[in-house]
Amino acid sequence: MQPDAPEARPPAAPAVAIDRLLLHAAGDEALARELLRLFAGQCAAAAPRIRPGHTDLAVTAHRLKGAAAAVGAEGVVAAAARIEDGDGSAQALAALTGALAEAGAAAQALADAPSLAQKIDGLAKASAFP
Repeated sequence: MQPDAPEARPPAAPAVAIDRLLLHAAGDEALARELLRLFAGQCAAAAPRIRPGHTDLAVTAHRLKGAAAAVGAEGVVAAAARIEDGDGSAQALAALTGALAEAGAAAQALADAPSLAQKIDGLAKASAFP
């Protein structure tokens, strides 16, 4: 008898979806980098407000959800929506805090990466019709 094989899991979604980012930046690398930097800053600024009982928690979640959608940070979008919908549980707050840290770091790394143009070119080629 063989031991059970580990359960197959789909690959994790990227913290920032470059294709979504490029849609909002109209393919402009400089604008894409600026959006990434702004989002990374918003993540860092919002993190201290993600705590139980904070007076503007729902407003903060709403703002984060919009900013995250612009760069394709779906983990932040989902976690922020949960809080915006009234879930102030420790689990929901921890999910948003973790998503912010991951997406903020990814956004900053992409903004600073010298290869962003290569990533953009690769996506353009992959999405080109024959």
